[in-house]
Amino acid sequence: MDPVRLSADLALLAFLIAWLCRVGFRSRSQAVAERWLYAAGALLMLVHIVLAYGIFHRWSHAAALQHTAEQTEAVVGLSFAGGLYFNFVFVLVYLVDVVWRFRLREPDARQPRWLAITVDGFLLFIVAMSTIVFETGPVRHVACVGLLAIAVGQWRRQRSRRPAY
Repeated sequence: MDPVRLSADLALLAFLIAWLCRVGFRSRSQAVAERWLYAAGALLMLVHIVLAYGIFHRWSHAAALQHTAEQTEAVVGLSFAGGLYFNFVFVLVYLVDVVWRFRLREPDARQPRWLAITVDGFLLFIVAMSTIVFETGPVRHVACVGLLAIAVGQWRRQRSRRPAY
């Protein structure tokens, strides 16, 4: 397996496992594991971008834009290179969220609720689009199962916090 593909796949696994820990953690050690896995996923995404630029695009931004436009046209029928910028924003938001999480002392402490929902929603949306829409085979299946498990875990977690009536 090529290092570009491997870095993306490992980043996806770390992201999904971290999220599964997040929606299901009950102990301090699980919360710590979630933070480190989440950070590993962000760093692996950064490695993925560097490797893709170096290996596939020979450090040419124009080549990366062209490749993105071709991939998007093949999948959705529209030549759009802007997805590359969504990837950059994804990694930036992901890295900032990792730093924020490491600065906090309590596992459930986060940014203001509206910001946490926005960040989480954006990250999960980009992961879903990049893996379910643009991938095939095992990566798509792992992403579907992982994202569904995260959704169920989040639903159960929210449901358990509701006051009893």
